[in-house]
Amino acid sequence: MRRRPMIAGLASAVLDAPTATRAAPRPGMPPATILVVGVGPANLAPRGLRHGMAELGYVEGRDFSIPFYAGKLAELMPELERRPVDVIFAVASGAVAAARRATRTVPVVAVDLETEPVAEGLIKSFARPGGNLTGLFVEQSALAEKWLELLNEVIPGIARLAVLRDPDLGSGPWWAIESAAKSRKLQLHGFALNVARLERVFADIEDFTPNALVLLSSPLVVERRAALAALALKAVLPSITLFRVYAEAGGLMTYGPDPFALGKQAAGHVDRILNGARPADLPIHQPTKFELVINQKTADALDIAIPPALLARADKVIR
Repeated sequence: MRRRPMIAGLASAVLDAPTATRAAPRPGMPPATILVVGVGPANLAPRGLRHGMAELGYVEGRDFSIPFYAGKLAELMPELERRPVDVIFAVASGAVAAARRATRTVPVVAVDLETEPVAEGLIKSFARPGGNLTGLFVEQSALAEKWLELLNEVIPGIARLAVLRDPDLGSGPWWAIESAAKSRKLQLHGFALNVARLERVFADIEDFTPNALVLLSSPLVVERRAALAALALKAVLPSITLFRVYAEAGGLMTYGPDPFALGKQAAGHVDRILNGARPADLPIHQPTKFELVINQKTADALDIAIPPALLARADKVIR
């Protein structure tokens, strides 16, 4: 499988991937506790974190442990009061926001693909976040541009675009796709992702008669991926989103960061913090590995001919 290049334009010094400060665990120190918040053990991000820590010379059990917080996000603060935690590894925007509310002292390493962290007040700047939070965030504007570029390769001449968005998340991804659509002179309409009435939502989308559908990043897209992919197919709508599991569930196409690679990359931040660095001084980084997944079976069902050049660039083609 070929490694996807990073989205063009992200290669600034501030946003370079972190380099390990050392290749050995902390001598004479007790095992560090890295509390995972927002996802369970099956998620690829904490698996990648484990792998990244091992590559840095850490041995799980001897040098660190990775417990998972399974309670309600609103109850994270009392959990932190009950147990000593060295680092919080917060995955997804809800978990990042909950960790930020729960503590201003415990370091938080975030993996957040839905938030514009400066605009939404999580950090002061990408170069020097300030406070107790650092980690990985995706550049929403570059991602939105890439999605529209890929859709236009599949369906040249798109004029009308439907966007499904989670109203409980921040507005950063919406602003990004709105700006990208405006630059391409596309007519765009947003629809709230209401899981209790998905069929009604898609009926409203069909009334708009779009050429394609973008599903903005949300944990709900992952949770309801099969239903969303089936409804997009029923509506004869080519669709794209962030998470590869959507294409594996029957969606047409996905483009976004590799979650396992995100965890590996975050290990560099955790390593620095465990060796005395302050999150306030650790620059925010962009994901370094993106992957394109195309579902050829769905393309056939939609009567879409995927260009051979695009298929050749894909990291995975589901046939």
